[in-house]
Amino acid sequence: MVQAESRQLGLLNSFAMPDWLKMVFGILVLDFVLYIWHLLNHVVPLFWRFHRVHHSDMNLDVSTASRFHIGELLMSGLVRMMVVYALGISFVTYMLFEILVNLSIQFHHSSIRINPFFEKFWIWFFIPPSMHRVHHSVKIKERDSNYGVLFSFWDRFFGTLTWGIDQSLIIIGIGSHHKFEDLGFWHMWLLPFTKRSS
Repeated sequence: MVQAESRQLGLLNSFAMPDWLKMVFGILVLDFVLYIWHLLNHVVPLFWRFHRVHHSDMNLDVSTASRFHIGELLMSGLVRMMVVYALGISFVTYMLFEILVNLSIQFHHSSIRINPFFEKFWIWFFIPPSMHRVHHSVKIKERDSNYGVLFSFWDRFFGTLTWGIDQSLIIIGIGSHHKFEDLGFWHMWLLPFTKRSS
């Protein structure tokens, strides 16, 4: 990445623009790519096999933000690196993006409740925990929505936003694995290679 930056490789380095604008554009593009990648993890059967490890957690909390299969992490990392090199995103921009993403997903998966009045404004641009909680619903229609990572406007623009669900009625998890004895380390490690998928 540093070598590519020093050689001025990538699309962004083909245009004369301030570094701060390259940084803003880079973060927006990376977040959009994560939105698309997240959506694909739900609609492409192979990807869902790995991503369902994340959704299998029956208690949504900060630890859920780190519950990913190594296979998904490797594929996600490869996608990000391809975008970084293709666009010529700087090392500083990428590191800032990763910091923001990790802080955001910790927040999304927390049980923090935002003041309802403030939340109405927050959700126009960002993602409150209540919005992401819908995404972890056992109901497939609710689960297949709210794919945003940093910004909520991708979901609004592409029609994948689900909002206004009664939080007390949301059941967390996936229907095929709703027993604690099926959620151990080795069960999760082997989950992508089992037949149950919903």
